Amino acid sequence: MIEPPQLANSAAQLHAVIALVVPRTEIQHAMAPAISEIIAAVTTQGVGPSGPLFTYHIKMEPGIFNFEVCFPVRAAIVPTGRVQRGTLPAARVARTVSTARMRALVSPRASSNDGSTAPVTRPRLICGSGISSARTAAMM
Repeated sequence: MIEPPQLANSAAQLHAVIALVVPRTEIQHAMAPAISEIIAAVTTQGVGPSGPLFTYHIKMEPGIFNFEVCFPVRAAIVPTGRVQRGTLPAARVARTVSTARMRALVSPRASSNDGSTAPVTRPRLICGSGISSARTAAMM
């Protein structure tokens, strides 16, 4: 189930990031090392993590994950190894809370709490801690 979208202003957010482009079949093997590297880097630098893990999906195509693994931080990090400094820009966003399994988010149609279905447009998908935010040009 997906709750009705709410428009909101999202503040810019500093984060530590590792960019990955991996085959879908390799995602389970790529995520854990990336998460560990980021946590080690931000902990060593004393800047975080200051919030939950999120992923920023740059491009969605069948069979390939082109995305960034991110953790918010309290201050900009010094890049180290694969861990780079990032900023999620401030934006007007549509936010929704999904209680569905992740596979349901991939469907071209998603059901809302009232049981209706509507096409879902997600050029960029940000996922983390049980929430997903879809950014679209149409949303401002």
